Amino acid sequence: MPPSKTPTQVRTERLATIARAVDHLNATDAATLRAQLATTSIHDHWKRDPEGLATLLSTADQPRDTSIFGLWAGAQSVLRAAGLPA
Repeated sequence: MPPSKTPTQVRTERLATIARAVDHLNATDAATLRAQLATTSIHDHWKRDPEGLATLLSTADQPRDTSIFGLWAGAQSVLRAAGLPA
């Protein structure tokens, strides 16, 4: 059995997932994003505001961010809706 990951490793992996979601949100046109996000469980106001969602997710790199789990889960939803690996 592989050794457990340290909290730092888990945080680093989650931040990488969030960064990929932010990159996708910033690189894709708004109409496409709204169509992709429509199928997710993300709050409705974020479905209509992909730019705001990217801004929110980009706050996850703050050293003492305690909301990283929620941001990571949202990032996974963005990536899955786009058909990208989460």
